[in-house]
Amino acid sequence: MNTKNLLRMVGIALLGLSLWLGSLPVDVAQANPSMDAAAGKTAWDAKLCKNCHGANAEGKLARALANYEKTADDVIKQVRTPRAQMPAFSSTQVTDQQLKDMVDYFKSLPAAQFTFTPYAPAAGDDPGKTLFNQKRCAGCHGSDAERIVSLLAGQNRTTISEAEVLKQVRTPKANMPTFRSEFVTDADVATIAKFVKAQVEKSAAPATLPKSGADSPAVPDASPALVALIGGLAALGASFVMRRQNIH
Repeated sequence: MNTKNLLRMVGIALLGLSLWLGSLPVDVAQANPSMDAAAGKTAWDAKLCKNCHGANAEGKLARALANYEKTADDVIKQVRTPRAQMPAFSSTQVTDQQLKDMVDYFKSLPAAQFTFTPYAPAAGDDPGKTLFNQKRCAGCHGSDAERIVSLLAGQNRTTISEAEVLKQVRTPKANMPTFRSEFVTDADVATIAKFVKAQVEKSAAPATLPKSGADSPAVPDASPALVALIGGLAALGASFVMRRQNIH
């Protein structure tokens, strides 16, 4: 076979291959770079999704997502317009691409067995603390709102108003999601805000100083040994003074 015929046959073969590849679905005909499990894990940690769903999507304050069976479109819809008690995240807080990568991360994980345990208030718990934990604010802010206290302390803030708390819950700044009124009502927020305000102000209050007069703490009676020691030192001092006077 001469070179000309060989080149003709190679050309025909390449043409046939290109036509066959062109007939395949896009995700088969070429590598799909749209999902990245490693990037998904990075976003999972950075966006603090782990605070509610667990460090490895094994479940915590909300359901497990490891080995998730739903599609990326399902996840994006749930994050933007959530069902049940999940708050909503905007596309500026977490992008569609990051959510797609998270889905790939979920699928790389083994399935997890998880049973949610609701928060059970202790006897005497502040109603605001109970709601704070039941509405899962504690996932990001700590069960006693200690991370809010720390944040405000860093800003030299010693109090916070109920209006500020309501505004942050409904139209949040930074990475905090939006809590819908059907899940956290305005009345709930008011109760939570009172608890948070009290925690902030309690942390900022100065240490109690001793009071004067009758309220001063009692001085304990001196022991006999201490009295004897003081008396002996006083006598020794007097003797020393008298000797110096006799010398001069």
